[in-house]
Amino acid sequence: MSDPEYHSDLLYPASDGWGIADYLAAQDAITNVHHRMSRFFQGRPVYVRASKLIYFNEAAPHDRLAADLIVVIDPPLGIGPRGAWLTWREGKAPDLVSKSSSPGI
Repeated sequence: MSDPEYHSDLLYPASDGWGIADYLAAQDAITNVHHRMSRFFQGRPVYVRASKLIYFNEAAPHDRLAADLIVVIDPPLGIGPRGAWLTWREGKAPDLVSKSSSPGI
C-alpha cells in the first residue's frame, strides 16, 4: 500500500472511537458553537469543524488532541473534506481549539 492517504489513515486515524460527546449537555454545546461559528465565518476562507483529531508530530502518532471544535483561518490547503488535522501536512496548527469536559472528568 504505497498510497500516502491510506498510510496516513492507518497511522493518523480521523476518529478516536469516542464520538462527539457522551455527556448530552457537552454534545449540545459543541453542536451549538459549531453552528454559530460556521455561520459567523460563512463565505470567508475559514475551516470550522467539530470533533476533529489534531496530530502535532509526524514521528509520534500518539501525540494528538481530540478537539471538540477547531477553527483555521486561511487554511493553506483550502476548505474541504479531510480526516484528521495533520499540522505538518496542513502547514499550520488550528487558530482556535476548543475542548470541553464532562462532570467527573
